Order: sequence, then C-alpha cells, then structure tokens
Amino acid sequence: MSMGMMVAYAGMIEEKNVSWIPSYGPEMRGGTANCAVVVTADEIGSPIIT
Repeated sequence: MSMGMMVAYAGMIEEKNVSWIPSYGPEMRGGTANCAVVVTADEIGSPIIT
C-alpha cells in the first residue's frame, strides 16, 4: 500500500493523471492488502484495471 501510494504521489508531482485503488482482505488487521496504480499522461477513462 505504501509503495503504491508513493508511486501515485510521484505521478502527481510529475503532473500525470493518477488512479490509486486500495484492496483490503476480509481481515481488518494482518490480512491481505493490495493496490492498483495507474500513472499516465492520457486521460483515465475508468479506474478499473483490466
């Protein structure tokens, strides 16, 4: 999560279009946590990663 957030912030600093989507597992603490990051110069039409 932290690395994905840093990549997203770096993209924003470079004035790119950014989408950051966190995905937590069923447990609140100690469970699985993933994120999806899109950094692009183009417009992001959908935040969903395909």
